[in-house]
Amino acid sequence: MNFDRLVMVVNPAAGGGRAGGVWGKLLRDAPELAAMRQVVAGDPDACVRELDEHLAGDVEAVVAVGGDGTAHLVVNRLHVLSVPGEQEDLRVLRSHASARV
Repeated sequence: MNFDRLVMVVNPAAGGGRAGGVWGKLLRDAPELAAMRQVVAGDPDACVRELDEHLAGDVEAVVAVGGDGTAHLVVNRLHVLSVPGEQEDLRVLRSHASARV
C-alpha cells in the first residue's frame, strides 16, 4: 500500500482524548503509517485548511479518527471539493469499538 497517498484526519480531543491516544498507539505499532499525510487538529477551521491542502494533491483515501464531528467535516469537505460529473467512490465505515490505549 502506498501510504503517502492517504490522508489521516485525527481529532485528538475526540472521545475524551482517546482518539489522539489511538493514533499515537497506531503510529507506535505500525511506524510505516507515519508516511501518511496527517491532519491532527482539534480546531475545525485549522482542520479544514490542512485537509484542503492535502486534497489538492494526489489523494487515494481519507481516514478519519475522531467522533461524529470529525466524520461530518471530512465527508463535507470531500463533497464541497468534488468535481461535478466525476464518479466518486465514497465509503463511510463506522467503528463503535472502544480502543484501549
